[in-house]
Amino acid sequence: MSPEDGAGPYRDHVVQKGECITSISAAHGHFWESVWNDPENAGLRELRKHPNILMEGDSVRIPPIRSRTFTLDTGLMHRFRRNGIPAALRLRFTDFDQPRSGLPYKLLIDGVQVREGTLDDDGRLEALIDPEARQAVVQLGVPPEEHVFLLGQVPPVTEISGLYARLGNLGYPTGTAAESMTEELAAALRQFQRDRGIPETGEPDEATREKLQEAHGC
Repeated sequence: MSPEDGAGPYRDHVVQKGECITSISAAHGHFWESVWNDPENAGLRELRKHPNILMEGDSVRIPPIRSRTFTLDTGLMHRFRRNGIPAALRLRFTDFDQPRSGLPYKLLIDGVQVREGTLDDDGRLEALIDPEARQAVVQLGVPPEEHVFLLGQVPPVTEISGLYARLGNLGYPTGTAAESMTEELAAALRQFQRDRGIPETGEPDEATREKLQEAHGC
């Protein structure tokens, strides 16, 4: 058994809204690490820093598929196992920083229920999902409250849309998303800055963006 390098040219993929490295890689038959860590994507890594954060219009270089050659005896049965590539969904629910532990939940992925259970002691829910999934819905508690999450759609924190997405996911009221700063977004930033002990400017300065990215996880 010997691995062989793939033949053929690289392909360029222009990122569409809702895509991330995981979904793009899966659609082209790759593990996400093979695409993200490819030397041809060094510029993209430098620009975006994190594989879960892409901007619509970014260009991703897709490497050729590598083939493997096997030498086998004839007349025998041989079994091959395809490696799966699920993505991990990790959510944490809190009330004023206190974990909502023990609450029952149902998890729906793209409209199909895939799991039910209770939040752990830290208010967390974790599940393996299809890397090309677009939406997660969590029905939490009794009677259920519904939380909707758009998967793979978090823009870079340097963008206004990235501020809206992260603050909204963290529970700060931002109003209707816009392409420029609004009074509601500035108020949400001031509240976040106050909670994190940084100057309450209402502006997305470097310190605020770093703290926001840290709090959000990416």
